[in-house]
Formats: sequence, structure tokens, C-alpha cells
Amino acid sequence: MNTRMEEIMHAIEHNKLTADDPFRFHCTQCGKSCINREDILLTPLDLFRIANELKLSLKELTSSEAPVIEYFYMNPGCGDNTRTQTLREWFDSFGIPLDDDFFIVWATFQKNFVMLIRETERLLGESAMRQIWSPIFGILYLCYDLEKEFLPQFRENAEKLLRGLQMIAGTKTT
Repeated sequence: MNTRMEEIMHAIEHNKLTADDPFRFHCTQCGKSCINREDILLTPLDLFRIANELKLSLKELTSSEAPVIEYFYMNPGCGDNTRTQTLREWFDSFGIPLDDDFFIVWATFQKNFVMLIRETERLLGESAMRQIWSPIFGILYLCYDLEKEFLPQFRENAEKLLRGLQMIAGTKTT
């Protein structure tokens, strides 16, 4: 395991926060520290919101250059530590509710997806998997009507994707 993964695993095990625990971090919005980070992943909902805000299609956005939820804090190595806030305050500043339904659906999907994708990789091999990664990306990140509510569309896309992988792997998820 590389050093960065060890840091992430340590943070997961030792830095859990509740919604009202304070942590020190202030994003200076420099735009430099978030680029090319392996530990910062956008969800389909993130892309949906960004596309709506920028008035771009999901295709334009991604091709342009421009259960129980637990939180843990890991200093991203950017910004300054001039501000102390709680998770609740941090989330509120971005208009994200702590009980966001999407994150529960997303976490559940990821658990099932990881199990199925591993089995699919085992059965099909690396060469065949390269052929299906693009459609997987398309289903998860691009197949949304920006005029409609996101969550029902995501649920439908996630179910289709999991069903397809189940057919390939010959398994069922919970």
C-alpha cells in the first residue's frame, strides 16, 4: 500500500467526526490543491450540480478542460487553518444537508458495484474490462436529463448498471 493510501486508511480509522465536532480548515479557493488528487472523487450528483450551475450538458462538462454515513477529517494540505467550524457548518455553507439521501444511495451503490465489478473483472479479464469501462462511466455520469430531478434518475441508472453486471457475473446483490 502506498504512503497516501496509508494516510487515508489511518484517517478513516482515527479521525471520525460527528456532525457537530469542530475541525480546523479554511479553503482559500486557490484551485491548485484539488487538481489531480486521487483522494478527491466527484460523484454523479457533483457533476449534475456543476453542469446545472455552468449551464453545460454533462457530456460537455466531462469532455471539456474546464447506510450510515461517517465522516472523517484528513487535512488536504491546502488552504489555511484560520477557521474552526463543524461539519454541519461546512455542509451548510455549500447547501448540502447532513441527511442527504443521495449519499446513502451512492454509498450503497458503491458497495454493490465494487463486489460486482471485481467478479466481472475476474470472469472477463483485463482486455474485456477496458471495453466496458466507458459505458459504465456513461451510465453513471452522463445519462441525466438536467431538466429532471437527479436522484430518481441516478437510482434508475444505478439499478440498470448493477443488473447488467449481475447478468455478466451471474450473481445477485442485496
